[in-house]
Amino acid sequence: MSRQKNFFLFVAISFFSIQPAIANQSCSERIAGEAYYEIDKHPYSLSKEQENQLEEVVDRLAGDWRGELKQIECKGSVKHPIKITDSSSVELEIKSHSEKRLKLHADLDFRDQNKKVLYHRRIFEKRDIDTFLSNGPDTLIVTEKSYQSLQFSRGTVLVETIYKVKFEQNLLQLDIITYTNGFFSIEEQWLSLIHI
Repeated sequence: MSRQKNFFLFVAISFFSIQPAIANQSCSERIAGEAYYEIDKHPYSLSKEQENQLEEVVDRLAGDWRGELKQIECKGSVKHPIKITDSSSVELEIKSHSEKRLKLHADLDFRDQNKKVLYHRRIFEKRDIDTFLSNGPDTLIVTEKSYQSLQFSRGTVLVETIYKVKFEQNLLQLDIITYTNGFFSIEEQWLSLIHI
């Protein structure tokens, strides 16, 4: 079994046993091995059951939510990364898009820094889905992998994003963990989201 698959299995076990991941992330954490950089030319093919599960989750996520965001971000060089932890109150709007994709729009209020940020992101990009794991109607993990162009140069980086969705009664927890070229980059943990 490849290291990437071992890592994904570890993430799945951690997620389904409801262990908080955000306190444990390290800027030096890395997924290694040549297999990690191989991306199949053909997109991951969801089974009919997985299609139905994803559609159900998309329907449940769509709407307006209020809660809290905690995040860890690694900045600086690979040799000397700086770990930054931050939190914000959140008003989040999730809109359904074509092909079971979702658009996230959020107003973030970082009170400690006295700043407000507008947040936009698309999730569940079907063409980039690499793995799909569900543990019943209330839990889902989807990973996306794609090569992305660097903003200020001609190079590309491999970006892997892990989406973890957990519904518990009327609350939602959404974790978004991103690795760049195998290095941990950022984790966003959207907590105690209440549908409004």
